[in-house]
Amino acid sequence: MERPGVVTFVGVLVLIKSGIALVTGTALLLARGGDQAATAGISDNSLMTSAIVEMMAALVLYFVAWYLLKGRKGARLIVAIAVGIQLAVTVFVMLDHGTGGYLYTGLISAAFSLFILWALYGDDRSNEYFNAPRRQG
Repeated sequence: MERPGVVTFVGVLVLIKSGIALVTGTALLLARGGDQAATAGISDNSLMTSAIVEMMAALVLYFVAWYLLKGRKGARLIVAIAVGIQLAVTVFVMLDHGTGGYLYTGLISAAFSLFILWALYGDDRSNEYFNAPRRQG
């Protein structure tokens, strides 16, 4: 059975999500020591922690997307777990730094996460694809 377009689309979205997480982590690193962060009451340690967590999530998402696009068995579960973790990180960043760009980036990231979960588990063709027997080799 061929990979449905929605699965390919989700793989590409997860790659995009990985890029967004990398940009967010980089922005958090660059915001350390800045006047805006200090004015908002955000400590440098808090920004550093958020940046490291966000960049680690970006790395995991990249490999998970590649795994999904390869069509390996179990990829859907791994994507769901990784996207769920990324959603939790996004909520953490929004709650901890929920001002301005952080809030909007977090909302976009959360919307991507929810769409990906729906596309993998709510679409009948995706369910058929992942439940179909696979040939070895």
